[in-house]
Amino acid sequence: MKRILISIENFGLGGIEKSLINLMKKINNEYDIDVIVQRRNDFFETQEIKKKVYEVSSNRNVLIRKIINFFKLFKYYVFNHNKYDVSVSYTTSNKVSSLIALISSKNSVLWVHSNYYYYFNKDVNEFKKFFNRIKVHKFNKIVLVSDDAKKDFDNIYPELSNKTISINNQVDIESITESSKEKLETNISKGYFLFVGRLEEKSKKITRLIEAFKLLKENGFSNKLLILGNGP
Repeated sequence: MKRILISIENFGLGGIEKSLINLMKKINNEYDIDVIVQRRNDFFETQEIKKKVYEVSSNRNVLIRKIINFFKLFKYYVFNHNKYDVSVSYTTSNKVSSLIALISSKNSVLWVHSNYYYYFNKDVNEFKKFFNRIKVHKFNKIVLVSDDAKKDFDNIYPELSNKTISINNQVDIESITESSKEKLETNISKGYFLFVGRLEEKSKKITRLIEAFKLLKENGFSNKLLILGNGP
């Protein structure tokens, strides 16, 4: 059975974490999978996932913090270099996740969960600065979660287009269907357009939703907009 290492920042509340859990449900019985996390923060139930903890130092002294983290990474390298058949950096923006994935196998994968071309407002320099920081050129494969995201990435990094593939985030339809049958006690009346998600403008574009809903209202749409979520 092939061994896979998946590196993620934590299992707190978020779409990246939920998509990994949904992915694990599909492949967990086919592979021997370890998940390495940097913080002990479990919002989701993850007992079925084998987790290892790689805690990054948050020492207030910058020099001490860098020294501690250097030796932590060196120790990880000594005991885990090419230990796995495949290794995945699942938290795109996290540099430590990238380093762990690059160390852990000869077949490293970077999982990109957003179209960062739009995240950086079409600023190609910021786009490249972001991906160069996480050493994108060193990965063997780069997974993007939509065809559009892949197209924009390939346009900016044509030299990496042979490494990119598009895989949509996994959705647990059965769980959603079952959850939809649960009755909730609420004082919300019918006739609402509902948004549920993290309230963070840069990636979620909440203002775009509000502007779109304003256009609907101007064209006779009578329902109200209800936004549920927490902050960044």
